[in-house]
Amino acid sequence: MDGPSHLYNSTLLANLFSNNDIISEFYIINKITIPNWSSHIFLALFNLIFPGWLAEKLFLYFYIIGMALSFRYFLKQTNPQNTYLGIFIFPFSYTFLFHLGFYNFSLSFIFLFFTLAYYIKHIGSLSIRSHLILSVLLLLCYYSNILIFGLLGLSLGAYLVQYSIREYTKGMRDETAKLFFIKKIFYLFAASLPSLVFALQFILQTNFFQSEQSYSTLEIIKWIFNVRPLIIYAYNSDMLLTTPFFFFLFILLLLRIVKRKKVSYNSVKTHFILLPLFLSLLLLFLIPEGSGAGMMSTRLIIVVYMFVLLFIIPMAMNIRFNSIIIVAVVLLHVGLLLKHLNGTIKKLDKHAQALYETSNKIDNNSIVLPVNLSDHWIELHLSNYLGADKPLIILENYEAGTGWFPVSWNVKEMPHVLLANHSSTEGIAWPSNIHSSKRMTIDDVVIFGNIEKLQMDKWNELRVILSDNFRLDYTSPDRYVWLYKRISD
Repeated sequence: MDGPSHLYNSTLLANLFSNNDIISEFYIINKITIPNWSSHIFLALFNLIFPGWLAEKLFLYFYIIGMALSFRYFLKQTNPQNTYLGIFIFPFSYTFLFHLGFYNFSLSFIFLFFTLAYYIKHIGSLSIRSHLILSVLLLLCYYSNILIFGLLGLSLGAYLVQYSIREYTKGMRDETAKLFFIKKIFYLFAASLPSLVFALQFILQTNFFQSEQSYSTLEIIKWIFNVRPLIIYAYNSDMLLTTPFFFFLFILLLLRIVKRKKVSYNSVKTHFILLPLFLSLLLLFLIPEGSGAGMMSTRLIIVVYMFVLLFIIPMAMNIRFNSIIIVAVVLLHVGLLLKHLNGTIKKLDKHAQALYETSNKIDNNSIVLPVNLSDHWIELHLSNYLGADKPLIILENYEAGTGWFPVSWNVKEMPHVLLANHSSTEGIAWPSNIHSSKRMTIDDVVIFGNIEKLQMDKWNELRVILSDNFRLDYTSPDRYVWLYKRISD
């Protein structure tokens, strides 16, 4: 859903940095040091070398590989014997929000895992270099997602307390222990300071959603039991493949508790993870779904399960029974991937490709009005694939209107945008500065989805405008996309 928007806005960023005058009339770079930069930067860098469709695929590969490596790095620092159980991270990399294109939120877990592992490894170091690296890692997490950044800071603080207590119990004198703890707190605060300043600025200058839309307690408990993060397109059928993951993790935890006195190993205890885990769980039940940046319950259930993995996998028993669980995890994960690929993704991919190819018929710097007639809710921002490779002003750009992303509408300098001689039309709204003396006309109208819907009464005015002022220039082979070009005077 949001993936096309991130790709399009990364292209806009590149055009803004290269001083494209037309693009600059409609868009500006957000002056607030907001999160949500990371995916746009990665996509923009890939797009400098590769076409848009390949840039996005490379970014997705980067994410999956990054999740696997960062989680493995965490396991190597906490319990190297259990790195083979890192296989659990693969199904939890393909979360519901990842499929919806929440790229920044998804990327933030890479920086969460990697930063925790780095801090565990280097907490005994007092070098400037290690703290500078820690500061950079915290910035990367902040520029991905502020919620995960906050929980990362809490996790680092919890581990510092756990580590200090462990050092004290080894025989450290009281005064030495106090000085040690204060020094470590100071270094952690210093490394976190740049990110904390940016986070505070963002919170104070940003308006968030105020909504009481929420799920019941029973519904959230059901989510936990069914492992909601792995359910994508069809709840009832997906949960048959996702619920076993709950039991796998529960079994690993139960075996650890039952046999904890019989087995000992030299590892870092992950008890410190319980603080962010319980806080995330509490927030899951308290914060409404529609508040904050929206979809808060959906985000938090993913966060809860990520911290569950961080807590349980390192402390799991290293026994032969685990091989059965691993085989089951692999089979269920492959089953989910095939189910989603053959059930929905292939169809969505064809529609995305149709829009992407339609852009070849549109001139650079054109003003494009998309009309979404799709029957599928996940295609809400699919029109943004039109701008994956070229500078276009696509008048459906939700990111530019929120204030939470790198690119914003240039409200003050934007011209008065007209569809023929119309400032608005029934069924469609588009960004425009009606007070501007400069007028610009929409060049192309792209209709995609179920074209039969265009015969509905709500589209009567649009049909008349297209008939009088536009000509049908292109139809995709599957008749999913219809491109109308303005008739020149």
